[in-house]
Amino acid sequence: MPCTLPASLADAAVCRGSFHAVLGREVEDTVFAGFSAALQKAQAEGRILTASLFRYENHLFFYAEGLNRPFTPQGLCPALDAAAPRPWAAMQPYFYHDVPTTAADWQQGRCPQRRRGRIALLPPDSWCSYMEHHLRIVTEGLVEGDRWHLICVQEGVLFSYLEEPRTNVNIRHQPGAHSPELDAWIAADPESHFARFTPEQKAHPDSGHNFVFLPRIAGTED
Repeated sequence: MPCTLPASLADAAVCRGSFHAVLGREVEDTVFAGFSAALQKAQAEGRILTASLFRYENHLFFYAEGLNRPFTPQGLCPALDAAAPRPWAAMQPYFYHDVPTTAADWQQGRCPQRRRGRIALLPPDSWCSYMEHHLRIVTEGLVEGDRWHLICVQEGVLFSYLEEPRTNVNIRHQPGAHSPELDAWIAADPESHFARFTPEQKAHPDSGHNFVFLPRIAGTED
């Protein structure tokens, strides 16, 4: 079914963000259920459009779309906060294919069958090249990709949020445009920029093992 939005929130600004936390001990599934319940409450109160929590081993990655202000997971579920030895760390957003204006516009045509999270790793010697190329691609604004795709970075870890089926757009809203910056990135050998996951780490089989899709363990039910 199409996503719906209360009329009172139509003109709200959308503030996207991702966070990373590391568990210091194992937690029960009931804790993640409590986290989901808190997110559902925040959504009902008009504080967020959507939110998802993903997990890789003891690492947690959180994506949310706050309304009129950024939304942080810190303090949302005390039991989950207590399981992490340090507060949630905000990840730096840097790569996307569209910029939200109002909540009504951002929800237009949105009907995901699946919300996905994935991670990749950047070795220190490829960090500058990777970031430079992707910042140039965003500045150019011609590369098409999922409208709701967002990549954030922290300490060499890249976390991506995207939705499927994908709705491809570009920042300049020029479908089919040629991107010289994408040509430059391809010429730089993208695969050489990533650390490799092993097949045992459940890397994507078609990616050269440079990223891993993560299970979604909590979130809103929209």
